[in-house]
Amino acid sequence: MHPAVAEESVKRIREAVSDVVVFVGAKLFEQGRPEMFNSVWVVTAPRNVQIDRLTAQHQLSESEAEVSVDGKPAQWRRAA
Repeated sequence: MHPAVAEESVKRIREAVSDVVVFVGAKLFEQGRPEMFNSVWVVTAPRNVQIDRLTAQHQLSESEAEVSVDGKPAQWRRAA
């Protein structure tokens, strides 16, 4: 996570008016930042759903989406 992004994230969390803050950020795990939070929820999806989402939302080809999905840590590792 870029230092400026981390700084802005901490600022927004501190300024939140709710007791619950939802932060969407897969990079937290890849860069070792989950300690910023009291609890972490990991949402998983089957490989084919991940590929479908990438092709639909990011206009990737199926092969590009497969490379993206296969290049990430296994979901069970992130959820552990």
